[in-house]
Amino acid sequence: MKTRKFVPRFYIALLVLAIITALSMTAFAVTPSDENFDDDSSLTEYGAQFTNDGIKYTLGGTVFGTMVSNDSWSPLGDADSDYYMNVGTDTSVKIEAADGSSFKLKSFDIDAMADTNILVTPSIGSAVIFVSNSDWVTQTVDLSGNTDFNNITYFTISGSNLLLCIDNLDFEDAVLPTYSVTYNGNNNTGGAVPTDGLSYHNGDTATVLGNTGSLVKTGYTFNGWNTAANGSGTPYIGGDTFSMGSSNVTLYAQWTAVDYTVTYNGNTNTGGLVPIDGNTYNITDTVTVLGNTGSLVKTGYTFNCWNTAANGSGTDYSGGETFAMGS
Repeated sequence: MKTRKFVPRFYIALLVLAIITALSMTAFAVTPSDENFDDDSSLTEYGAQFTNDGIKYTLGGTVFGTMVSNDSWSPLGDADSDYYMNVGTDTSVKIEAADGSSFKLKSFDIDAMADTNILVTPSIGSAVIFVSNSDWVTQTVDLSGNTDFNNITYFTISGSNLLLCIDNLDFEDAVLPTYSVTYNGNNNTGGAVPTDGLSYHNGDTATVLGNTGSLVKTGYTFNGWNTAANGSGTPYIGGDTFSMGSSNVTLYAQWTAVDYTVTYNGNTNTGGLVPIDGNTYNITDTVTVLGNTGSLVKTGYTFNCWNTAANGSGTDYSGGETFAMGS
């Protein structure tokens, strides 16, 4: 087993040099660029928080002092030109862009040991866990396929009684999640929903499509779109715009029921009055047939019933019968 890399007495000897170096360092405020520490051979820090090459480091727990080294105590160094950062903490280090911008963490090299597990945790998402159990974990941490590290503002490396060396931090531009707008016919009986083939980021402007596929629903007229199928959400019509949030959006067709009426015809009656149904019906509503309330008469005939066709070839109805309104 390797010996502990952090020896506090070593840093007492470097204190004067560290102060001189700190006074001569230039502050950076840029988004993360790849960091291999090879140009930071003189970097030594004693604070719990410091910035180097546009990257901010925040140490938790006991701070022993952080230094960049090329020594071969760690496989990350070669005792020559290959330097790495020896992180002076026994608990955790938080790594982020100095200006707070988001980024993708593709990979980095680690040489570390902890009492149990070593956790690499993104600002949002699940930690990647390495089992240590007081043995050294030395490897390239490849996160290129882990989407939890695609769009983060920081990540932490932590563990109990942590000993930590890192190198070759590989940052890329943040991969922003994309969202879609989908249209739903909401029980249409014909036509086709429009298709929005665009992908949107959070904050992008989406333009609502019209009824380009001639959606129809028997007994109803099209009445725009809504974010809720029952119409309780936000209504839109074609040409409206909205700002995309952080989730996919489904717009549901809204349907307004057509109003229907029932009219009675005396069919060449010679006296009396046809009944009047003053109600308005929508499709599938129940209609109750009225009787001969206006005493219709026709010379030489007796009133028999009502029919949906003047010549009696349709459906017969007597007063009090019911039927479902069609379209």
